[in-house]
Amino acid sequence: RAMCRGVERLSAVPPARSLACAALPCLLAAIALPRGSLAVVQEVIMIWPLVFWQLPMFPESEAEEGDARLKRLAKIGSAGYKRYLGDILPEELEMDPAFKAEFENADGDRQIWAFIRWQKRVYSKASKTPVEEIDWNGKLVPRYDGISYAWKDWLESPDLKDVH
Repeated sequence: RAMCRGVERLSAVPPARSLACAALPCLLAAIALPRGSLAVVQEVIMIWPLVFWQLPMFPESEAEEGDARLKRLAKIGSAGYKRYLGDILPEELEMDPAFKAEFENADGDRQIWAFIRWQKRVYSKASKTPVEEIDWNGKLVPRYDGISYAWKDWLESPDLKDVH
């Protein structure tokens, strides 16, 4: 908001002018950067009411191998998601009646949010990072006895190490 005067009165500004006003700082920054600088190129696509950010994960010279890495990681992620839904989620729901009630009353994305919750524990354990440091929505991420928080295929993937 501070980058463009008159944004507070956005309704009075024609849509094309507001878009130009919002895009101008990015354009100026891109023009001002010298060639070979350590800039990150990004693409922003706005689809009302969503914003998609696209950042390159690999240099263009490694695009083909980068795509292959991402496909392998997607395959590992998909297998982990299926494992979570089939083996781990039912145990979590059985162990935690409050989580089960919340899960049963949630929207269609509830399986994804449950999987993300489990992944926070997996990452916390593997990285020795307190789970509170990676908990962005304020909900508890309990650790259940008897639940596996191991995901060897993902954590030991050479492709994941290349992405980092």
